[in-house]
Amino acid sequence: MKKIFFSSLCSIIPLLVSTQANADLKINGGTEAKVKEFPYFASLYLHSSTHWNTNDLSRRLGCGGVIIAGHYLLSAKHCFVENDIIGHPWWQDQLTGHQNPQDCNTSEQCKIINEDIIVGYETKKEQIPETYSQSIPISGKYSQWTNADWSSHFDMIILDLSKYIKQDIQLTKAIYLSDPALILKPIPAQVIGNGSTKCDTDEGCKFNSGNTDHLKKTNVSLDTQCSKLDFNQFPEPNTYSPHYSDKDDLACSTSISYNFSDKDNEFSEGYSNANHGDSGGPIIVVRNGNDFTYGVTHRSTLDGKKQTNKVVLYQTFSKEAIHVITQQINGWNAPTIVNVNVINKDYNVTIQNLTTDDVNLFNSNDLTASDNVTFNYDSNCNKLINPMGICQLTFTMNNEKSGYIKIGSKNKPLVINIINTAKNNDHNKDGGSGGSFGFLTLFALFGFSLIRKRLQ
Repeated sequence: MKKIFFSSLCSIIPLLVSTQANADLKINGGTEAKVKEFPYFASLYLHSSTHWNTNDLSRRLGCGGVIIAGHYLLSAKHCFVENDIIGHPWWQDQLTGHQNPQDCNTSEQCKIINEDIIVGYETKKEQIPETYSQSIPISGKYSQWTNADWSSHFDMIILDLSKYIKQDIQLTKAIYLSDPALILKPIPAQVIGNGSTKCDTDEGCKFNSGNTDHLKKTNVSLDTQCSKLDFNQFPEPNTYSPHYSDKDDLACSTSISYNFSDKDNEFSEGYSNANHGDSGGPIIVVRNGNDFTYGVTHRSTLDGKKQTNKVVLYQTFSKEAIHVITQQINGWNAPTIVNVNVINKDYNVTIQNLTTDDVNLFNSNDLTASDNVTFNYDSNCNKLINPMGICQLTFTMNNEKSGYIKIGSKNKPLVINIINTAKNNDHNKDGGSGGSFGFLTLFALFGFSLIRKRLQ
């Protein structure tokens, strides 16, 4: 897919040094993600400089997140908060056109230059994502943040990016939000993120081994009941951390242990899981070929730098969180690109209701398409779909042209672009390849006639 990155967003440095996760280690023991495996994944990318040399730029990757419903970023609120006591994103109380993160929150004296969101991140070269072709500044003089552009619930934040892009972000694969209450026992899952993934330096896990060149993933066990944690291991509540009494807002991942060598044998075992720097990223379960997430990476139960995380906490989709999400988005979630190659064949696209109401699209004005798209009324979307509900929208293409499907209100539809690579051979009945075949046939008959004459 075409890789995109958005300039000048949100502060990531608080994530890199706070105790929200295990500092510097990030995902340990991960493996490289496949190309286009997680096209919806977004990563925050910071450009900063020292106060004494603004030409000496430092670039680094931090928090993760996912793109949903075309133009929304779902991530962790603490990635954007500079003051834990106030708990507001960095753009709050600043005038549009002058909104900038202020605090690097590091031991170094640094100055924020700008920040990016990179979507579809796969590789980088010398810490510069040169492979990304689109950059959209959304801080400083380009900033347009208002209270209507974001919502949050504890450590979950939803950002509306529509002011900064001309069309929805083009994704061939969507990620869908899922209710953790449906998971009654631990199940296999994956977490993804950037940064150091190994404890292979001379100092073992005492220091990180630098950012990786690829997006990483690791296998974990999703435990929506957080059964491995006792009361004292839940975080102290603050402006974005729920506590034990709010545990419906939390889910956990339990690591799969692995061994690594350490020259001092101080640590004989490490755990493969998300760590500091992976906050905001998804925990993913694949069902029927679709990716579902059950929350955003919130924090670990460890504050130190010398240990890897066995258990990680996720801000999940409780009833209250679902209410906040649907109020902010009030639209539909689906891939924004669907590829087809056969005319008059049924195709299915998985869509999700992120509106505030139960909706039957077939009995509403919220489902339209180009003239060459026909909907199948036997689709299981032809029923009431509740908020967070999933259905398969069935359609056919009537000719070889590309088309589109629009879902949602006229003022705010999600557009699914249908890329049609089918070749319509109907026009060849009166010419085209039929003429070529006729010519070859006549040529063959002429050859046979010459052979017959010579035999005579």
